[in-house]
Amino acid sequence: MSLPSRRALPTAADEATDPAAADRRYAYAVTTLRTLTQKAEDFPRVAAENANYGFRRSTLGLKGWAQLLAVAVTAGSVTLALTSSAGSAEKLQAAVGRPRWTRASVRS
Repeated sequence: MSLPSRRALPTAADEATDPAAADRRYAYAVTTLRTLTQKAEDFPRVAAENANYGFRRSTLGLKGWAQLLAVAVTAGSVTLALTSSAGSAEKLQAAVGRPRWTRASVRS
């Protein structure tokens, strides 16, 4: 790959005079930098930061669904706890069987 021609970044005066041209020069500089740093084996830090950024964007996108799921599970648990009948612990124990340990066996 050949190196692109070197162009100076715009100064504050350049930006004030012609903002559109200054934006094009910034875009050119960013495109050139991306092109020159694409190989992960040559620029491992850039590749690692890109992967980290992608992970953070993905998890941010799932944040709303995760919060919705947490609220739904909490509401379901509270509803189940409030509507369960008395003696449900005994029914569960009878369905599962005798526990393998008791408090008495733990102390001895």
